[in-house]
Amino acid sequence: MYSCRVEGEHLWVRLGAELQLVDRLCSDVSAFLTAHNVRGIEFDFNLILREAVCNAIVHGSGMNPALAVEVRMELRPPDLVLRVLDQGPGWNWEARNQCPPPPDQEGGRGMFILENYADSVSFNKAGNEIIVTKRYEAQEKSMNTTNNDFRREVTMGQSLSAGTLDEYRTVFKEAVSKGVSEIVLDCKALEVVDSMGIGLLVATHNSLHKVGGELVMINTPEPVYNLLSTMRLNRHFTVKR
Repeated sequence: MYSCRVEGEHLWVRLGAELQLVDRLCSDVSAFLTAHNVRGIEFDFNLILREAVCNAIVHGSGMNPALAVEVRMELRPPDLVLRVLDQGPGWNWEARNQCPPPPDQEGGRGMFILENYADSVSFNKAGNEIIVTKRYEAQEKSMNTTNNDFRREVTMGQSLSAGTLDEYRTVFKEAVSKGVSEIVLDCKALEVVDSMGIGLLVATHNSLHKVGGELVMINTPEPVYNLLSTMRLNRHFTVKR
């Protein structure tokens, strides 16, 4: 289930609660923003969009593809307004924890990311619709790996997010199972990271740490570096610019 409609400064998307559709959504939104000459918030808004929609899919809809998630965007200069509505029962958003989880915890970062990267975050009474505002100004590369007995080098592609996790998870698990104790990620091309991608990084480092190894990120772009630092993950594994 996926449909997209654009009318002037409004965009509507209705998608099934499937993580595989998130990249398609982000592509349509990116085209919408480019068409309206929105600049300066590409990384931040992509991250906000992914977190809000993945929360609606995973937590609000239980990843049931029969349920729909509705995404609405509106340009209200100088703000971009995003609404994400799911068909779930909602949650007690007033009791949410606004602190980041411990660096070794694999999940629980979505709301913290939203609160820190958006200019405002609010919910409807039920908690099944999130409203986010962000102020604005008016090619994916494939993964490559290099191996030796104990060290695996991985050249990251453009995205480490819900839609690409399976590919990376397979590579990382295979490396650990073969006795690799250090995985080095060359992040020069990395542009998109969401909380699910962060969770995979944490899980991979935790597995390596058990055998006396570690995860290392090098050539990390500034927006990605800042995100991981905000999560305090540079204290859990090595993140280099």
